[in-house]
Amino acid sequence: MSEPRFLVVRLGSLGDIVHTFPAVAGLRQSFPRAEIIWLAHPRWVNLVVSSGLASEIWPVDSRDLANVRQIIAKIRAQNWDAAIDYQGLWKSALLPFLAGVSKRIGFSSETIREFGVPVLYTNPVHAHATHIADQNGELSLQAGAQSAVGPVKLKSERI
Repeated sequence: MSEPRFLVVRLGSLGDIVHTFPAVAGLRQSFPRAEIIWLAHPRWVNLVVSSGLASEIWPVDSRDLANVRQIIAKIRAQNWDAAIDYQGLWKSALLPFLAGVSKRIGFSSETIREFGVPVLYTNPVHAHATHIADQNGELSLQAGAQSAVGPVKLKSERI
């Protein structure tokens, strides 16, 4: 059986990415050899790298249509076990939807901030936790993680 492949969608901002780390750590802890590709705004690529959680980080600038088309084509060219949209916005949910990822996990209408976004998910999750880091963990559980969250250690690059 091959290792799972996950597409993690959390484009920005700083605090939101940091609050996503424990959920992706739970995914990584459950699937240590899984391929986890993280879509992030170019500004946050180094931050995601510092977590050591992603196999690869693909920069996405949602204001650059050529970049968005390129990313959608790149996603479409691969097979995924699931895309997990920890952001819950139209711009993040549309990427795996337009790329045709068959299992798309995100927040349900009871949890999400932008109206209508859950229609783009195959597996909407009604989060019950209070803190966003724990809510994100509920998405990881839906993807098959054994633990909702895991430990995170950021690594710094010394010059």
